[in-house]
Amino acid sequence: MHTTRSSAHVPPRLRPAMSHWAGLLAALLGAIVLPSCEEVIHIDLNSGDPALVAEGYIEKDSLCNLSLTYTTDFYQPGDPQGIADALVRLRDDAGHEEVLTSLGEGRYRGSTLRGEAGRTYTLEVELDGTLHSGESDLHEPPRILDIRSEDAPSSGPHGHGGAAAAHRLLHDRPGQPDDFLFQMVWNGTPIGDGYAIASDRYGSLGAVLEASFLDTRIVYGDTVGFRIYAIDAATADYYTQLNEALGEGMPMSATPYNPTSNLGEGVMGYFMARSHTDTTYIVVE
Repeated sequence: MHTTRSSAHVPPRLRPAMSHWAGLLAALLGAIVLPSCEEVIHIDLNSGDPALVAEGYIEKDSLCNLSLTYTTDFYQPGDPQGIADALVRLRDDAGHEEVLTSLGEGRYRGSTLRGEAGRTYTLEVELDGTLHSGESDLHEPPRILDIRSEDAPSSGPHGHGGAAAAHRLLHDRPGQPDDFLFQMVWNGTPIGDGYAIASDRYGSLGAVLEASFLDTRIVYGDTVGFRIYAIDAATADYYTQLNEALGEGMPMSATPYNPTSNLGEGVMGYFMARSHTDTTYIVVE
């Protein structure tokens, strides 16, 4: 089993990699003038071209949704600029197709084609003479076999054995790889700063997959909720890259970068097909 940190946001709001800002910081540090220096160094800082951000999804039994925006410039911060004049098409591997309707402010929505498990969906975005295209497989919602809580290894700030670990046991599709994305809510508040992923690609296919989450703030009597998404392997790989990119502020983290989009080069964001199961329970001894 492969897991990462617990999830706080699904789907994510993406941000550019910080390598540009790291270079900017280095340049600024190099421009510091010591008292004994007489020369003032002037730095020419260029504005970057806006990048296309596309965040789209289709869920089982639901219509397709897409957000299209441009990133903002460092010198002109503000809300992202919505793109309302793109031509957006959605089709499945059964030959069904539709054009998404622009709702304004960069939001697009389908009207007839609903997500069906077992289908592969392709999203095409035509903008300024360039075609961006990505596909994703839609799986059945995950099935929860069992839930339980137990004392955490450390009681944390709550005293003797007050903290509890929340566990979920998920049922895999026999003989096929499964990948899941989690959003965890504690007493009504999302917790964690990454995107939790569980997969059986690193173990036995078709085995029961156990996903465990530990937060020392959880005590008996708290309410813990989960939204568990079934996603395809390519989507799981994207979120793994996103977790690595979000580690930019951590010591010894890798050089920040933007995850590879399935919508093509030069695009930030992702198009995914997904299904989900929700569950809420009270942590008991």
